[in-house]
Amino acid sequence: YYAQEQERHASSHGLQQVRAFSQLLDAHFRTKKTVRFYADQLAVTANHLNALCRQVVNQTASELIHERVITEAQRRLAHSTDSVGQVADYLGFNDPSYFTRYFKKYVGHTPESFRQHRTAR
Repeated sequence: YYAQEQERHASSHGLQQVRAFSQLLDAHFRTKKTVRFYADQLAVTANHLNALCRQVVNQTASELIHERVITEAQRRLAHSTDSVGQVADYLGFNDPSYFTRYFKKYVGHTPESFRQHRTAR
């Protein structure tokens, strides 16, 4: 019984930490894109944060960071008239061409072609 109780406490604590990570991510994803930053904020190691995220949501912390950045990039590309450079700048990328490569890596399209496909629908 004690082991089950410990297990339940550990999983609820893990869930709380992942929720806290998610809140930090929403607040800082534009300027902070490293797992280490978030781990430091939560007073855990980057490896521990990755393990917690994988356990709770089946994705690593870095995957969640990339997903949050890309979701916001897609939202801005779809719903604003900002240039790709402005979107890159808003998301904390100093180099628009790096942002384009980053976006293409995770989405499979450049930001320009993503936007064209959105408006063609």
